[in-house]
Amino acid sequence: MRQTSQRLAKRIALSLIILSAALAICAIAFHRIHNMDQERALELMAETVSMQAIKSAHWLDTQEAIFRTFAADVTLEQALAPASAMHLTTELQSKAPLYIDLSVVNDTGRTLWGGTSTGSMHGNFLWFKDATGPDRFAGGIYPAPDGTPRILFSRRLTEEGRGWHLRGEVDATALSTLISSTEAAGWVLVGAQGPAISLAGMIPNPGLTLRLGEACREPLPLAKRLNNGWLVAATNIPERKTALAVVMPEPSTPYKNIGLALTIMAAVCLAYAGYIRARALKN
Repeated sequence: MRQTSQRLAKRIALSLIILSAALAICAIAFHRIHNMDQERALELMAETVSMQAIKSAHWLDTQEAIFRTFAADVTLEQALAPASAMHLTTELQSKAPLYIDLSVVNDTGRTLWGGTSTGSMHGNFLWFKDATGPDRFAGGIYPAPDGTPRILFSRRLTEEGRGWHLRGEVDATALSTLISSTEAAGWVLVGAQGPAISLAGMIPNPGLTLRLGEACREPLPLAKRLNNGWLVAATNIPERKTALAVVMPEPSTPYKNIGLALTIMAAVCLAYAGYIRARALKN
């Protein structure tokens, strides 16, 4: 009788072990399906962000070409005469309606006139530092003090031994409209020297607002899963010291939860099999 009970217990334990193995295999399969969905989402994001970066770069190049041509014809007398300031702004907007501001900044960074308040200082701003470089030109996407994206082009000109900057600003919402995605939670422009700035309002997770060197430590382009459950794909915008990134939460599918449930069931079956076998040997 005792031997019969032990044999029965061993059979039950063996059946439970086989069941736990089958459940574990199913769990692995469901986890794999979840990972494949995630990989497909990353591939789609990488393709999308690459196309949008090319589109954005072309758009920025067009705005820059307009401003370079315009700035080349402006003289110091025109730039510093209050009467001609409005005329210059109107002339620029007639050539490029997306320009919303034109201003003149001297070599110390002080605004002489323009849409920004006259007298304000820009000496520590990234665009000003770029414009004082060898190329004497700044152009790209820069973060405003409040973190919103600002598209600025500035050319440093010299005349009669005096240096000054003619700065134009393009409506950033035009780029937001150009870049669109129904899948993504938010488009992010990540500056190489400045903080990440969002093209779609507030970034849904504060942990994503990181510098390029922190968010994208690997060579660009990249597509990866962040530790906080978000997916990110990023690529460079050529010559703009900027990366365009898109972030979205992991795909919401039942496969991950099913796989987790099967894993727990397999562990319970295995533990119960061990318990039955131990009881049988004890008896």
